[in-house]
Amino acid sequence: MIKKFITNDHYIYLIYFIPISFILGQSAVSINFFFISLFTFFIFFFDKLNFKKIFDLNTKLIFFFFFLIFFIQIILYGVNGLKYLYLIRFLAVICILKYYFLKNDFNIFFNKYFKILLSIFIFIFIDLIIQRTFGADIFGYKSTIDTNINRLTGPFGNNEYIPGSYIFHICSPAVIYFICNFYKKNFFFKFLMILALIELFLLGIFITGERTSFLMAFLSIILLAMIKKNLRLEILVSLIICIFTIFYISNKNSYYKERYLIFLETVFTKKDSLTKTNNTNFFNSQWGAHYLTSIEIFKSNILIGSGVRSFRVECGKDKYNNINSTSKNIRCSTHPHNFYLEILSETGILSFVIFIVYIASNIINSLKLLFYKKEFVILISFFVVFLSMIWPLRATGSIFSNFAGSMIWLNIAFISAINFKLLQKDKNTYNSI
Repeated sequence: MIKKFITNDHYIYLIYFIPISFILGQSAVSINFFFISLFTFFIFFFDKLNFKKIFDLNTKLIFFFFFLIFFIQIILYGVNGLKYLYLIRFLAVICILKYYFLKNDFNIFFNKYFKILLSIFIFIFIDLIIQRTFGADIFGYKSTIDTNINRLTGPFGNNEYIPGSYIFHICSPAVIYFICNFYKKNFFFKFLMILALIELFLLGIFITGERTSFLMAFLSIILLAMIKKNLRLEILVSLIICIFTIFYISNKNSYYKERYLIFLETVFTKKDSLTKTNNTNFFNSQWGAHYLTSIEIFKSNILIGSGVRSFRVECGKDKYNNINSTSKNIRCSTHPHNFYLEILSETGILSFVIFIVYIASNIINSLKLLFYKKEFVILISFFVVFLSMIWPLRATGSIFSNFAGSMIWLNIAFISAINFKLLQKDKNTYNSI
């Protein structure tokens, strides 16, 4: 029965279900990724011949990355290190996508997948508007706009301040894909549709108050304009209208004005948003204190790091009291808020170098494909999001966590699998790194 399930490619419905599982909650995400891992094992067992074909150098790099991390946890924690086997699920989603694309036309897959994402995006946008207007969304989840937190949660539940991050990480490839596909329409219709999508996309994230997600979404649209020359005028006009709309909303609503203004002040080293004290540089902010602490943790554990998800424990140790930050007393958190520093401090220099090489290989492969075939719209849709996501200076969720980690690795999996499929089509033309 399982073999028939694999032969008929029914396991791909697990991928279709990923966007929905995030809305259902942490447990749904964990269960879905567990089954993805389980069927990846079954695929290896029942179809070793095809499974071995996905092992290009790119796949071998990420395999070695996770193997090394798991080995490091065994060294650090002994038998207790076995609990970090859950990290295999991130590797599994990469493998199962490459395996599926190896045998199937991914245009059929993305035709369904992008429609699912666009439908979810529109639903979340409407739900956020309802929550912002009436104080509660259609499920009864209350906003915190009238409290000292001032955030929207949408359909993700109370105290889950992630709808902006979800829209950026999960829905944005679909938005960009449909923007690109309007190029054959007449100018007026094309302009209206692009304007509508960009407005909904950026404003949907903006009203959540998730500042980093908004900036990354804005950056992805700019990158799209740089790649798609035939859409530059429409995108530029849409962005200008969007900026004026945002300024109008900010002037009418002090919350948005203060939240984004404080963020800019922190970035440009004027004032820390939490301590309200003047700073001499970014590292005097709480985020800067996270960064400096993770660097010091790395210096103490250069080769193998301090252990996955150990930042929350390590950061409170007395030896990090002397970091050069006025926010050193609030330096602790569950993670460093930058996944590069998280990998570096928690898994060491060897894992970090392998990860960087892996990320670089995906960038190089994407650029090769876009250089030769500039109309790979599916690749473009994920590539601009991927580039925005891996921007090294931005604040991020934990790359090893259930929620944020799954969103990060899903994007990595898609860009890796798409490159694999396209490079596989003509190995004589493209040389995979």
